[in-house]
Amino acid sequence: MEYLYPRSYHEYTNACKYIPGGVESSTLLGSPGEYPIYIERGNGQYVWDIDGNKYLDFLCGFGSVIIGHDVHEIDQTVLAQIKNGQLFGLSSSIQNTLAELIISSVPCAQLVRFMTNTSEACLAAVQTAKMYTGRRKILSSGYHGWLLPQKHSTGTSGLLKYEYTDVIDFSYNSIKIEALFKKYKDEIACVFIEPDPRLHDRNLLIKIKKLCVENDSILIFDEAKTGFRISLGGAQEYYSVFPDIVVLGKAMSNGYPIACIAGNKEYMQAINSIWTAGTYHYEVSSILASIKTIKLLKNKNTQNSLDEVGHEWFDRMSLWINKTKYPAEMKGIHRMPYLKFKNGYGTVFYHELLQRGFLLHVDRWYYTVAHTSENILELINAMKDSMTEELKLDAYEKVYTKLLFEKYFSFTFFPRFEIIYSMLHIYDEEGTLKHKASKELYPYFTQLDGKNNLDTIFCNIKLDSKYNRRNIMILLLSTIQDMVKENHLIMLNYPYVDGT
Repeated sequence: MEYLYPRSYHEYTNACKYIPGGVESSTLLGSPGEYPIYIERGNGQYVWDIDGNKYLDFLCGFGSVIIGHDVHEIDQTVLAQIKNGQLFGLSSSIQNTLAELIISSVPCAQLVRFMTNTSEACLAAVQTAKMYTGRRKILSSGYHGWLLPQKHSTGTSGLLKYEYTDVIDFSYNSIKIEALFKKYKDEIACVFIEPDPRLHDRNLLIKIKKLCVENDSILIFDEAKTGFRISLGGAQEYYSVFPDIVVLGKAMSNGYPIACIAGNKEYMQAINSIWTAGTYHYEVSSILASIKTIKLLKNKNTQNSLDEVGHEWFDRMSLWINKTKYPAEMKGIHRMPYLKFKNGYGTVFYHELLQRGFLLHVDRWYYTVAHTSENILELINAMKDSMTEELKLDAYEKVYTKLLFEKYFSFTFFPRFEIIYSMLHIYDEEGTLKHKASKELYPYFTQLDGKNNLDTIFCNIKLDSKYNRRNIMILLLSTIQDMVKENHLIMLNYPYVDGT
């Protein structure tokens, strides 16, 4: 099935009139010619876009959905509460219920403070550490939301100089963090690390814990992604390394907007000395959703199901990659798998998966309790096909590049766009565009200017979803072949391209 997205494209063009960049989050900003798919609904492990396309969802709300979409037991509880109101500006007893559940599930949790999202909670955790220690320096690795100055920030506008320079990234490097502790011994308030199973092992966490104890610094785990997902107690339970403070969110509520910071009583009391008020901290629907979600996750059958599906995915893909020598390797752990590509591969892979009805994050993969072993087998087969397509395209692009630059154009600085534009701009005796690629692709090229490269052209052509990169490449190579035969181009040893 070839997926088409005309309604998504229409909604995006409208959104650009009213919303900066046309999207509500920087994570959805694309390259020129790209636009987001607009999702209409979800059920279990599936989602549907506004064009009616159905996907097996492995994006899962960036890891927030762990039970599945439209879970009756969770959503009906929320709907019942909404009839009685959901925001009163005062405390409710269900806050205590949720706090007790978190304390019984997360090893380091002795006290809990609720917030609306994990970006806010990350900032509160750091401010708490600063208040308790009286220090300012933060040693950081990982992404901690958009409120905290860090390596991932695209700009520092609006930040005071000391706010940015006080956050020092150590990139999960044990040697670097040791050197930083020596350099800033009495200035480090905390180490703030995202315990990401793709990027480090247990030994690094043990070393960091030891450095924090020796230097009276606070260890904070950002478990927005790992909490309640890689185990009930998160990464700290999985690795048996326990922080002083932890940030939790995402999977704790199966997609409802809530987060918290939790930790050692002594350190957590310091939060009372900083201002963490928020209107929506009292919102009860998300608290109820979180209570139901954690209770479901505490069920052994739920945990067994997550383990079974995760192992099926991770182990089968690892075996296939090792057998075929595909230029990639499985990283992370079974509860949070990820495919790391080598030598620039990967772009076509995810586009091909999308065309086959599978929605994945390019950086890390998620799944839910609703996903089955059968779903994983479907995905693995689609991944194999997508990888094969990427290898085929790589071969076509190598032929194409060699053909245009090495054999025909001695002046390799000539822009690729102008080469293609000139190639397509050939008319027959009746004054019509002569070649197949000209007739089918030329309209897209005329919309662009000479500053665009071939990748941008592909993006614009992809808007109609009639072509993928490989189809475009086949058309261009076929056109070159026709031109060679008709003496429009003269070159030797040109390989025949039949599009198979």
